[in-house]
Parts: sequence; C-alpha cells; structure tokens
Amino acid sequence: MSLLATLSDLIKGCPRNIKRRLLRDILLILFVTSGAILAIVFIQGIKTQREISTAIITEANRNVEKHFHSYTEPLSNMMRLLAKWGESGLLKLDAPELLATQFQALMEIQPNIKVLSLTDTEANEVQLSLQHDQWILRQHRQGQTITSNWINGEIVKSNTSPDNNYNPAATTWFRGAMTMSPDKQFFLTEPHMLELTDESGITASLRWTKSYDPNRFFISALSFTLKDLMVFMGQLEVTANDHIFLLQRNGSLLRNLKINNLHPESSTKQTEDQVSAQLLETVANKVKKGNPQTNQSISLKNNGKTWWLGLSPLSAANNEVWVAVLIPEDDIFSDLRTQWLRFGIIVGSILLVAIFMAVFLVRKYSHQLKDLPQQHIDSYSYENEVAALIRAGESTTLEFKSTMRANLKTGKAGKEIERSFHLFFEYRSLLFVFGH
Repeated sequence: MSLLATLSDLIKGCPRNIKRRLLRDILLILFVTSGAILAIVFIQGIKTQREISTAIITEANRNVEKHFHSYTEPLSNMMRLLAKWGESGLLKLDAPELLATQFQALMEIQPNIKVLSLTDTEANEVQLSLQHDQWILRQHRQGQTITSNWINGEIVKSNTSPDNNYNPAATTWFRGAMTMSPDKQFFLTEPHMLELTDESGITASLRWTKSYDPNRFFISALSFTLKDLMVFMGQLEVTANDHIFLLQRNGSLLRNLKINNLHPESSTKQTEDQVSAQLLETVANKVKKGNPQTNQSISLKNNGKTWWLGLSPLSAANNEVWVAVLIPEDDIFSDLRTQWLRFGIIVGSILLVAIFMAVFLVRKYSHQLKDLPQQHIDSYSYENEVAALIRAGESTTLEFKSTMRANLKTGKAGKEIERSFHLFFEYRSLLFVFGH
C-alpha cells in the first residue's frame, strides 16, 4: 500500500481497500486539525501584527514628544525665569545695555537660543541675536530701528533708520502669546525666517505683566533654528532603519531628520535609505487631510515594501508642525517572522511524523485488516475484484458455496437448496450488521 495510491483514492472517492480507507481517514483528521491550527495562528498573527505596530508607533510618538520636551524644557524654564525677572522689575526696556548683558548671559548658558527679545504692547522692543559669532543688538522705538554691535558689554557702531512698516505687536509670536492663558503657557510658532540670522527657526513666546503695572503686557521671546532642532531630534532612534520627518500643517516637508543628520560618513547608507517621493507625498497627504490619530499606526505600501507610519504634533501648544515616524515593516516584524518560521517548521515536522506513524500503524495491523469484509465492489472492474476475492480463498468473512440452486445429488434445481442459500445469506448479513 503506497501513500500515492491512497491519495489517488482520496481524490477519486471512497477507497475500496479497507487499509487505504483507514489511512485516508487518519490523514484527513491530521490535515483538517493542522489546517484549523494554522488558520487560527494566521488570523491571530494578523491581529498581533496590528497590535505590535500600534504599540511601537505609539511608543515612538511618545519618545518623540519626550525628546522634544527635553529640548524645549530648558528654554521654557528660561522664559519663565525672564517672566519672573520682569514681574519683579529687573527687566527694563529703557535700559538696553542692561538687557543685552542679561540676554547674553542667558544665551551663553543655552547656546541653542539664537535670538532673545523683550517687547511690550506699545511696540517697544529690545532684541539680541547671535549671527556668525557676532552679537547684534536691535532696538525698536517710536517707528525707528537702532541696530548696533554688542561687543564686550558695550554698544558700538549704532545705525538708526526709520522702520514704519515693522510693528512687533503684529508678529506671529507676539499675537500667539497674547492668546495663551495667563498660567505661564508659552506659544510656539510655525517655522519662519528669523530676523538678522537669515535662518529658518521657531520662536517660543510668553506673556507676563509687572506686579506694579498689571495693565501693561510684556512678551519675552526666544528663537532656535530648525537646523539645531533637526540635529537634536535626529539623535532619536526608534529602529535601525526608521525615518523621522517634520512637516508643516499644509504637508510641506521641512526636513528628514535621519538623512540630514550631519554625519557625512553615513552617506552611503543614506543613499540606500532614501524614501521615495511618492511615499513622502502619501505621508504629506495624511497630514493635510486633517488631524491624524496619534495613537494609531498607518500601513503604507510603496515599491513592494510595507511601511508603518505614526503622526504626532511637535508640541501640544501648536499643531502647525507635525512629526512623522516612518518604520519599515521588516524592522518591526523581523523577530516575529522568525518565530513564525520556527512555528511552521515545528508544525510541519509534527505533521510529517504523524503521517509516518499513521502509515506505520496501518501497515503493522494490515494482517488483521485483511479479514475485514470488502463492502464495495467497483461496477467497472467487478470481474477483477471478484476474481481477486476468489483467489484470496475463504476466511472468517468469506465463504464459498458449492451451489445456489442445483441439488448436487440429483443434478436438478431444488427449492430447498434455494431456501437454504437465502437463509444462510440473511444470517451472514445479520452477523455482519451486528458485528459478530
């Protein structure tokens, strides 16, 4: 009895051989059970994939938020310090030399700050900026701009010019700070060109009042460049091949933080990891369509490769800038796929062992199975099968009768012979039905 013959009988229909029929039934049980297990594992695997990707994306968004908070926390503390100084009267717009000295000390402590300014609601402003290692002091008073070099604690090379078109109170950071609640919450602008530095950056601003003049509002503001922010955020690594992007609300890409991370020695890897323009456009469209779900992962396919995307606002204070974390599926599920492969090998091995055991058992007890009656004879090859039964000889389930009608003594047909044959046939049938 061969396994191929059994499979052939399985395809054609009910096997005529009892051994093949038994082996077929055992194999059917094995295959159905294995198929059910694999189906359950497959369905559960899809669910597990979604749960794992969502967990990783959620954790990545949380890490981005924490990383950005660690960047802005010292800056926000400095703004609150300025507010405390201002409330107590230590910051004076009419004393630009003193302000410049105070600002320079703070900016040297926090070199990420490129511009520091103080403005009131009467359009007066004192601003200190660091440009190409030079300190520039600029004052706005009564429609005039005074630009000076700040060297060794002194104002030198001042230049006064009319500036009727500039109003500090009309700037985005000033108006944004005025809209914030008075509980020391600061406002973050979207990326813009910083004055004097000619660099793209973000400005944080905070509103406060003096204790002895509560009706007059002041705004302290500091600015940092996108370049410094990119370098800092680029230090964050979620997976080995992830990409982190900053996008504006309109979907425009600010920069890829991982590719442009000021590490020229990794240029080869950067070239290999370039994200296609089509995929970037898909990510941008996700941001433009509305407020994305920050606790969900988004599956994207591009050039035969699957990516998982997570989106979150750069800051809770302003959703004009969004962070996109893009992770290739291989980074997430490489270990899981290895486990699935091992599981498949184990299940396949168990199935093969079970098949061989089934064949072994059927072969082992084949001599007992020979005594079982054959319940079905193929109508197309009945002559061969009947001949095979005759050649096998009598057994406990097969008996040859010498006659059905003829009386062997008289040589003539007899009713008593027919009755005897029919009674014997019915008796043997009853024995077979009741298992005796």
